[in-house]
Amino acid sequence: CRLRGSPVSASMSRGLRSNEPAPLVSSACSATSSTRLTGQVIRRVNLSALHDGRDGIWSSPVEDRSGRLYIGMLDGTIHGLSAQGTVEFTVETGTQIFATGALTRDGGYVVGNEAGVLTRVG
Repeated sequence: CRLRGSPVSASMSRGLRSNEPAPLVSSACSATSSTRLTGQVIRRVNLSALHDGRDGIWSSPVEDRSGRLYIGMLDGTIHGLSAQGTVEFTVETGTQIFATGALTRDGGYVVGNEAGVLTRVG
């Protein structure tokens, strides 16, 4: 599995209280969430089953308040994973996704693909 992307910057985790989860950090085909204070791993989700091995993952997963993970893939799909790590849905966007998406105020997820098309789910 090839997982690519930039590490979470220190500025992204500013303003978190000690009991709030820090942003997800991706490495070695798994998404790991930890608390800022202790660095204790809260959960791990294996992402290698989401692609065929040819296309890697460039974007970082985004977690909503319910624990659902959203991730955009190089094959142009968006996957929604439950808090337990099972795939709940897959949406085709038409072309590669390099960017990390964002959550909307009402709990949706939006991400742009290589063609400049924004896709919103949720």
